Amino acid sequence: MFNYTINQCANQQAQSRLSKAYRCEQTDRVPVVELAKEDLHYTIKQIALDKECMLTQQLRNITLTSRLDTDYAPYLEPWICVPIHVEPFGAKIKFMENEWPSAYPVITDNPQDVYKLKCKPVWQSDLWKRLRGIIDFFQANTRGDIPIALTDPQGPFTNASLLWQTDEFFTACYTHPKQVHHIMNILTDSFIEYTDAQLKLIDNPAFPGHSFPLGETGRGISLSDDNSVMISPAMFEEFNLPYLNRISEHYNGIYYHSCGNYMKVLPSIMKIKKLRAVNYHTGPYEMVSRQARKIINGKCAVWSSYSIESVGWRGNMPPIETVFKDYYIPQNLEHGKRGIILAGMGSYQGSEGLDIEAHQRQIDWVRQQIAEYQKTNTKT
Repeated sequence: MFNYTINQCANQQAQSRLSKAYRCEQTDRVPVVELAKEDLHYTIKQIALDKECMLTQQLRNITLTSRLDTDYAPYLEPWICVPIHVEPFGAKIKFMENEWPSAYPVITDNPQDVYKLKCKPVWQSDLWKRLRGIIDFFQANTRGDIPIALTDPQGPFTNASLLWQTDEFFTACYTHPKQVHHIMNILTDSFIEYTDAQLKLIDNPAFPGHSFPLGETGRGISLSDDNSVMISPAMFEEFNLPYLNRISEHYNGIYYHSCGNYMKVLPSIMKIKKLRAVNYHTGPYEMVSRQARKIINGKCAVWSSYSIESVGWRGNMPPIETVFKDYYIPQNLEHGKRGIILAGMGSYQGSEGLDIEAHQRQIDWVRQQIAEYQKTNTKT
């Protein structure tokens, strides 16, 4: 067993607040999800391939976060690489020391090659064997009191662009739609098979999973779909929406993530059956939350962080306190506090290098700014 500390009482309160927010119900306060972090200086390759390093780093951050009054409820994630779902189709994965792993496409410029694709049974895939070993290791070395998430659940449209050379795949959406639908069908089948197989292994599964704060069992899974920022609404609805709906029906819902500015396809995303929540980065060059929440109109929840300096402000990001007080909080709360979950100043990854007292003051300050904003904005 590894040594770690969690605060079960605080976690239950946080999870209850998050579950209400996901259901767009009234909450006593807007959830602010903030993590404490201590980088143990493992390389990306170590984190991806060494299960002991992976667990040690995650438990260290969970232990530090347990000392904070935050709306974060901990879970573990057996993350190996983004293209893990295409490896059973024969895609070779390249692991580098300090870069994210990447896949070599199997299909290049011949759309007919989709009919040659063969998917290994899940249990025969090399990375599946590694993933199963990580899940078993996590469960054997913790007390079962920390839920375990699915590995990075990239959706079929993203996986298609990893398996099929990206520019050729997008071109084929115009020139060879039949072949695109073929690959989307088999990738959707494979996604469900891969996901079901993981869920059979995990005794205490974390939902919705990757990219989202902990929610509740039985209302869907998270799914990443970053290519939505590069396609038209018509392309999304023809080649992506039907397959997302299949996944959503199978798991009783989808929590949808994409980086970047996907505002143009947001109305199409809202057509996903049983859409539980969307996740985006709020920023002047990513998603303008004031506009996004108007489109969403309470039909699902929103999990929002702020854009990082290099994206949201093109290298000229104001002081973080100014971003929160004058931009991030008003953008996200103009349409009320129902169905909204906000990230703290550490965004997704958590704040690093702060002592606990300073970190708590940071969280409390954000909550204070939310309360002051709400005094002059009475929308619920």
